[in-house]
Order: sequence, then structure tokens, then C-alpha cells
Amino acid sequence: MTLQAIMGQGLINAVTLDKLTNTKGALVSLAAANVDRLSKGFISRELEEGPAIVAIDWVHSTSARIDEILDRTGLPNPSPETLARRLTDYTVLHGLGPKWSNPTFRYAGLEARFQSDSGQHV
Repeated sequence: MTLQAIMGQGLINAVTLDKLTNTKGALVSLAAANVDRLSKGFISRELEEGPAIVAIDWVHSTSARIDEILDRTGLPNPSPETLARRLTDYTVLHGLGPKWSNPTFRYAGLEARFQSDSGQHV
């Protein structure tokens, strides 16, 4: 990690964030102190288990810059509905339980798609 200091520091920061909470799932997280650095189109929510950390709602957030990059590269830009369906399908396909699924859906703004009581996807 000392050979490439920037990457090393990035990995150290990511591990530090992970250690501050026990929240699992398909989360993009950052220290709450850095939330002001996000573009206005990014939706973030404080983690229940670690309010000093926020998760980005990567399903519903928008970014003109990301859209521009996708347009220029010809990569698809899936809608929030498509991302929600893919996430639900992935969770079912791999049998991911509530410990992973509940936080994933909650912080992606898709809580209604997963019933935590029964563990059934809707």
C-alpha cells in the first residue's frame, strides 16, 4: 500500500468505514463529514448503525457528469426501475438473507420491495 499511496489510503479509508458499522449489503458509503462534497443529484441517508456514515442511494441518485460519460462511451444508462428489478432478481437468485438484503433495499430507497418480516421479495 505504500508503493501507491493514493490507492493505499483509499483502501485504508474504506476498511475504516466498514469497521465503524456492521451494516452489510450493496452499499456505497462515505463519512458523513464528506457529504457536502457530493453533487446535488446524489441522495444520501445516515446509516442506522453508524450515523457518522452515510450511504448513497445509487438507484435514484442522478449526475449530469455520469450521464455524459455514459453517453460518450455508449454504455447503457439503466432507469431506477431497471436497477431495482436487477437488484431484486440478484437477491433472489443468490438467496441473500435479510442481513444483506434489508440494508441494501433500505439505503437504495427500495424498502417497499423487500418485506423484512417474512424475508420475501415483492
